This record gives sequence, structure tokens and C-alpha cells, in this order.
Amino acid sequence: MEYQISVAQHATQKALVITQSLAREDIREYLDAAFPEVAALLAQRGVTAAGPPFARYRVDADTFHVTAGIPVPNGVEGSGRVRLDELPGGDIASTVHVGSYEELPAAFHAVIEWLPGAGYTITGDPWESYLDQPDVPQPRTQVNFPVTRRT
Repeated sequence: MEYQISVAQHATQKALVITQSLAREDIREYLDAAFPEVAALLAQRGVTAAGPPFARYRVDADTFHVTAGIPVPNGVEGSGRVRLDELPGGDIASTVHVGSYEELPAAFHAVIEWLPGAGYTITGDPWESYLDQPDVPQPRTQVNFPVTRRT
């Protein structure tokens, strides 16, 4: 698959999140439980999401630190293990993957390989935003990296 990659300015976005450290093979099960928990808190408070659900990743050795979240308007607070966090603002390099979640690493690699030639370096943890429900035949997932232009 060929990916179209672009860099655009984004505002910082508040989000309600749950973060957990786990093995790669446990990510899907974790996300399947975390998103409904965050969504239930939003529903309980009558708050409409301010964007699509996302998962942000930080990896060290063999552990994935995964943050599952839903963007929210300003003024919303967390409760219990659902806490307030934010997606970074500034320059964000992104591309959209269409298809199986199992093939998502190709989109991450495409952005990582594109950045040096375009004059950018990564400045934070990447995240993926789920633009469609997982049960659609070809779900769209936006892959995002905070970046800065090299001087």
C-alpha cells in the first residue's frame, strides 16, 4: 500500500484516557475493554466526544505502554482509572491506513521512513485515531507522529 503523508498544525486536544503497560499480544483485548469504559464515563456525564478514539504507544524493551482515549471538550474531568490527558499540539505528521489493523505497522514505518527526507524529526509518542468502527470491512486508521522541522 502506498501512503500519502502530510504535516499539519494541530491544537492540543484534551482527552479522557486509560493507560496500561502490557505485552504486544494483549493490546487488542485491552483496547476492546478500555474504549467502552471511557465511552461509558462520557455517556454518564452527557459529554459528546470531540474526536475519534485513539491509542497512543510508547515502547521500551518488550513492554508496550498503551494509552486508550477519547478526545473531549475542555472542562471534562476523569474519574477512577479514567484520567484527563491530552494529545500534543504543533506539527503532526500523519497518514491514513485503510484495511486490517494487523497491517497497521506498515503505516507507522512509512511515516518513520518519510520524515528524514522531508526534514522532520519525531518529538513524541505516536498514536492512531480510529476513523471507523472496527466492524467495517476496510476500517480507516489515521497514524500520527508529533514532529519538528530540522534546522
